[in-house]
Amino acid sequence: MNKIKEIVDNLNTRLWGMNGDENTNHVFIYRKAGYIEDISLSLNFDNYSVTINLWNDENDDRLFNEKTNEYEDLEEFIVKKYKSITKEMKKLNKDLKK
Repeated sequence: MNKIKEIVDNLNTRLWGMNGDENTNHVFIYRKAGYIEDISLSLNFDNYSVTINLWNDENDDRLFNEKTNEYEDLEEFIVKKYKSITKEMKKLNKDLKK
């Protein structure tokens, strides 16, 4: 299996829980268009859905470690981005309530 697909499967397991009964309306998605691969987060609610692009290999914004000559771990990078997005959404929610 493709390494990026494995990461997306792991992320969905972390999001949904081992039994797949938590946050099932939200899903991490792997897509490949030509030679570009990406990971997105799809948030599905009753009356709308939002898809957020988290990473693609064409514009990889992970930190590069020159000592190891490798990028930071992709799965942990996506988790950090997810946490950042949810934090920003909570902040936006507070701002809208003012």
